[in-house]
Amino acid sequence: MRAPLIAGAAALLVATAACSSSTPPPQAHGVDQSQAARIATDKYGGRSLGVEQDTAQGQPSWEVEIADSSQGRIEVDVAQRTGAVLTMERD
Repeated sequence: MRAPLIAGAAALLVATAACSSSTPPPQAHGVDQSQAARIATDKYGGRSLGVEQDTAQGQPSWEVEIADSSQGRIEVDVAQRTGAVLTMERD
């Protein structure tokens, strides 16, 4: 009687460990404008002047215009779905 209980508890521990992850799950609704601005300024410094919808590398993106970054005045495209930085160009 004790063996099935122990086996069940071990299976539960394994299943729980498999579901745990240090990487946060992708957001269900993607990245909004303020998150895109934060992603871009965290990477390049400076301050966000504005964010508008764009397309970069065939993906919907947020174009974030940044002043006073480590690269000067730049535009950074952040993927709306994943939050990945797709492109950066000097303005």
